[in-house]
Amino acid sequence: MAFKKEMIKNKVISIILGILLLKNTIVFTRTRDDVISEANNYKNYKWTPQAKNLLDVVKFEYNEETKKWEQKSGSDEIDDRAQISPDGKTYYPEGKTSLWPFQKKCRSHR
Repeated sequence: MAFKKEMIKNKVISIILGILLLKNTIVFTRTRDDVISEANNYKNYKWTPQAKNLLDVVKFEYNEETKKWEQKSGSDEIDDRAQISPDGKTYYPEGKTSLWPFQKKCRSHR
């Protein structure tokens, strides 16, 4: 008798867990059209660089003694991603637009 009660209890628990799992799966499911719609909204969003959304934690100063540009702490109002090559070895103090994938002019906020 105890064995039968235990089996019934296990079946009830399994059914409840199955229903909860199915409910959560349905609630958090997105269709292909939902994904494409959200991607289009992101693609069509008009984003313009401004001082508040630049990554600008370094500035470049020319050292007359070494005849090289040096990276210093501070802001020069140019996004750092347009000034440092992906390999981190080359600096472009005025910004190089080919390094900036989002918009050609990253200094348009001036």
